[in-house]
Amino acid sequence: MAVGAIGTAMSIFFRNQIIYAQYDEPPELLFYPLLFEYAAFAVVAFLFPWSWKLARGNKILRVVSVGLSCLLFVLLYVFILSFIEWYAYGQRYEFWFGYRFMVLHSSLLSIVVYACIALILFALGIPENSKDPLAFTARIPYRSRNETHYLPVEKVLFFESDGNYISAYTDTMERVLIRKPLHRLEKELDPEIFQRIHRRHMVHLGKIASYKANPNGGYSLSLLGKKQLRVSKSFAPKLRPLLKDPS
Repeated sequence: MAVGAIGTAMSIFFRNQIIYAQYDEPPELLFYPLLFEYAAFAVVAFLFPWSWKLARGNKILRVVSVGLSCLLFVLLYVFILSFIEWYAYGQRYEFWFGYRFMVLHSSLLSIVVYACIALILFALGIPENSKDPLAFTARIPYRSRNETHYLPVEKVLFFESDGNYISAYTDTMERVLIRKPLHRLEKELDPEIFQRIHRRHMVHLGKIASYKANPNGGYSLSLLGKKQLRVSKSFAPKLRPLLKDPS
């Protein structure tokens, strides 16, 4: 968010410096479009993650939601910016003429800037991580003997991946088969409660009874119920701060 906002602000600042250089004493109101542009593109940091989370189960609808939110943002952004500049220049020209001119000449640039900020946020993983806690799954549906059942997540000790299926093990080591890949389920669960420790395993952090560091850089976990699991070296850095090591 900071990288996108700073990059956009600097580019707009230098552009406006060139424009305002022709004035010996630029009117004070001419600086308000600059402030508005800073605020408008900061909104992208919130708008893009919101639109990306819509229709998460359908790739086409997800792309449409992002595209429409971008288009609506740009049209509204150009409209408000046109009004501010029209007012700042003393209303010496027709507003709608200025708006059409801005749409034709600035919309593409605005879309490019929006896309650049969105790509930065996507690369940083912000869209998937900025989720409302209420949006996390509390019960996992699964099929058994032609009936649909629900498994409360607080009863899960750990998950084990097996291709497109998951074995969920409860506190009593009861095994529940879920038809869903682990990487998809991971996105539906609260990361402060469930964490991947291996490409095949994801554990309930509140069910860790003890752990010890391994020489290879990973960990060995003992879960409630005396189940032993290994934390791979690649997942250890992300898990380490969540273990709250007293040392």
